[in-house]
Amino acid sequence: MKTAASKILTALAVLIVAASTGEAQYTYTTLDHPLAVRVTLPLGISGANIVGVYRTTNLFNHGFVYNGSTWTTLDAPLAASGSGIGTYAHGVSGSNIVGYFSDTNNHVHGFLYNGATWTTLDNPLGVNGTLAQGISGSKIVGSYYDSNNDIHGFLFDGSTWTTLDDPLAVFSSFRGSGSPGISDSNIVGYYDDGNGTVHGFLYDGSTWTTLDDPSAASGAGVGSVVQGISGTNIAGYYYDSSNHIHGFVYNGTTWTTLDEPLATNRPTYVSGISGGNIVGYYQDASSTVIHGFVAAPPRPELSINITGDTLTISWAYPSSGWTLENNPDLTTTNWTASGGVSNDGINNFVIITSPTGSSFFRLSQH
Repeated sequence: MKTAASKILTALAVLIVAASTGEAQYTYTTLDHPLAVRVTLPLGISGANIVGVYRTTNLFNHGFVYNGSTWTTLDAPLAASGSGIGTYAHGVSGSNIVGYFSDTNNHVHGFLYNGATWTTLDNPLGVNGTLAQGISGSKIVGSYYDSNNDIHGFLFDGSTWTTLDDPLAVFSSFRGSGSPGISDSNIVGYYDDGNGTVHGFLYDGSTWTTLDDPSAASGAGVGSVVQGISGTNIAGYYYDSSNHIHGFVYNGTTWTTLDEPLATNRPTYVSGISGGNIVGYYQDASSTVIHGFVAAPPRPELSINITGDTLTISWAYPSSGWTLENNPDLTTTNWTASGGVSNDGINNFVIITSPTGSSFFRLSQH
């Protein structure tokens, strides 16, 4: 008969293997729409679904949704065709997709597409255009242009339009405050401070928090642009002191710079995040082709602590997109999510007292 200690040691061996197989850095996969001519822009992600825009030979823009195997083109029924116009799919939540399109008068309208029905979204104050950019459940965020071409963020809950202007934003033509990302009740975006520097923000419904990547430069046309949020993870891009553009992920404590490896000395734009996975786009060495990408984060390392017959399994908090799973028999594929996960603000952890039988653990990405 196995003792509790031997069972714990068995679990320990498996935990060490799981930790050692973790990747040391983000893994990047290039996404080029098969019909694209030089431009593919992934803009939003939710689970396995990625949305964005690609450009064809006539410079006409088409929206798309990609589920990991199939590319589906999304052209809003009222969208005009022509150079530089068309349909942009920008945000996704479940089967709902939001974005914007240009009509025959070159006026920009937002849209909501649920897989069957296209609904046009026009902010009543958006005299010069409405851009739907993010969605979480039934809540939609984005930007609109008023009669002076000032930019304002908005929240739309299906019936009410609420303007979202960062209190520090300064408005002038094509400047102001935009809100492209939402996760539950948390909204992210960016604003212009009047001197030309762009700052990111997080708004939780009552408090506005400025988000500036520590490596971001300040000055006209530079700064930090926050594009997406998923749980506690926030993503976007920033301009450094050499005016070079880098992507970033911020988990509330740590800023991580993201440079697509193929974007040698070229910009990397991060535009969306789901769990720990991010999407964006980059210029290649020719500076004439823009490729999309999806990047998976490094696996958090599992740690173990044994006190008597109590086993504590822990890994870094926050680690959005990763789930602790267990399986009593490695000859099967019966992995199930482990219950009882807590956190102390630094680590996630599960405490198992007097374990019975064998248990194997791993972190799985969802």
